[in-house]
Amino acid sequence: MKTNDNITNKELEQIIIGTCLRTGKFLNDSAFNIASLEWKRKDDPVTNLDKTAEQMIRSDILEKCSANIVGEEYGMNHKNSNITVYVDPIDGTKSYCRGEFMTSISVALEKDNELVVGVVYDFMKDIMYYATNNGAYMNRSSWTEPKKLPTINFELSTATIAFDNADKYISCLDNDVNIRKPVGSIALSAAQLAAGSYDGLIMKSRKKSATDMCDIAAGYFIMKQAGLYITDIDGNPYDYKNPFNGLIAINKKQTELINNIKYVSVLNS
Repeated sequence: MKTNDNITNKELEQIIIGTCLRTGKFLNDSAFNIASLEWKRKDDPVTNLDKTAEQMIRSDILEKCSANIVGEEYGMNHKNSNITVYVDPIDGTKSYCRGEFMTSISVALEKDNELVVGVVYDFMKDIMYYATNNGAYMNRSSWTEPKKLPTINFELSTATIAFDNADKYISCLDNDVNIRKPVGSIALSAAQLAAGSYDGLIMKSRKKSATDMCDIAAGYFIMKQAGLYITDIDGNPYDYKNPFNGLIAINKKQTELINNIKYVSVLNS
């Protein structure tokens, strides 16, 4: 194992991409073999596969570098390292259990308190969204080269905005805006927004826990590196480590929506 002083950002990128691919294959192969399901809190399930997948990711990372790991299922593993990794082994567990498969592995890596890698892997479709300091990309195992995000650049006649636990802000939109309700993985919704699949995401956290950044850190970094306009629900700078005041992420062509959203936010405060 290299020391952290000698490991490059490119090597860290390959570590995270590699563990997501290996863990994703395991979850794809095991999708119809869930052996147990428990409830962390109301409407928040965890399966034996969530736990096994997180253990796989932790083991892969710690074999190659010293890292603090914050995981959705096993919390904080503090190594007094300059590298911190945020892991959600199955983002969208309910969707995974139901066989809808709007699910992803979400892993983000900080070095010296700065995000340098974010991966959201749609392991059932084999579509990987990832970001580095060089930009945001999408790749599949069958492709020879990744595609730079956004990959979808054409404009439809109406904008599509996704609302997750933020229905009170819908009133700020024009009648000709399409409303989407995200299903399953919020990290995957963020990555699809970065790819250009729709035009905006407005969300409020349903829970407040010490591992909330595991849900959003990778998706946030991918959106940021793809050039989206991102704030909290009141229009202030967004902090993925303290995501409790919600998130607005908008395609820059749709930023005229922001003032209306802020106005509704004030009315509902």
